[in-house]
Amino acid sequence: MQLRLAALIVGFAASVSCQLDQGGRAAVSPPASPPGPPEPPGSPGTITDLAVAAVTPGSVTLSFTEVDDGTGQPAQYDVRYAVAPMSWGAAPSVTQGSCATPVSGTTIGADRTCTILGLTSGTRYQFQVVAFRGTLNRDAVFGELSNVVEGQP
Repeated sequence: MQLRLAALIVGFAASVSCQLDQGGRAAVSPPASPPGPPEPPGSPGTITDLAVAAVTPGSVTLSFTEVDDGTGQPAQYDVRYAVAPMSWGAAPSVTQGSCATPVSGTTIGADRTCTILGLTSGTRYQFQVVAFRGTLNRDAVFGELSNVVEGQP
């Protein structure tokens, strides 16, 4: 019985912190409460500075500033294009060039350029980008759509 009581006292002492007050008496404080659940991740950032940086026959180069994916990491990007006017849901993702979706981010705040190949010369195209995290067509979490820009190779 004494051994069991001693173990109980030791266990209790381990779960509380003990300090002496100015009179030398023990002042016991309750154990610290456990931390709450972690904050849920935020939404990926929004690209607000999409621009056409260059055009050549058959290609357009875009530029934008990389954003956060909502968890403190660089986002990935889905780049889409269409013959004007742009309609995000109907526009295909880029499949040729360095803008081919998904584009992996490297550094939040970095200036990014990428090129879309296989465009028809003399055709007016519009472009738009969305930042995301996860895997497209499975568990992706998206930010807001970027501004729309126009270019004619």
